[in-house]
Amino acid sequence: TEQEKVWVNSKDNRTKNILREQRHPLLEEADHKINTLVDNNQDASKWRTYRQQLRDITKASDLQKATFPNKPT
Repeated sequence: TEQEKVWVNSKDNRTKNILREQRHPLLEEADHKINTLVDNNQDASKWRTYRQQLRDITKASDLQKATFPNKPT
């Protein structure tokens, strides 16, 4: 029914918002690390990949099982 669709969609949106709130400080950290590496002429590719994985977390096929990527070492 239409009500079920609205409920499912709102649940996905709520889950995405929670993921975004959790992701925000991680993105800030990644941006800072990337800038530091670039400023020191070091390779930032692993951190860029990590940052993109963070951004893509809300595109997971099953938002309830979405997991955050591991930070580069």
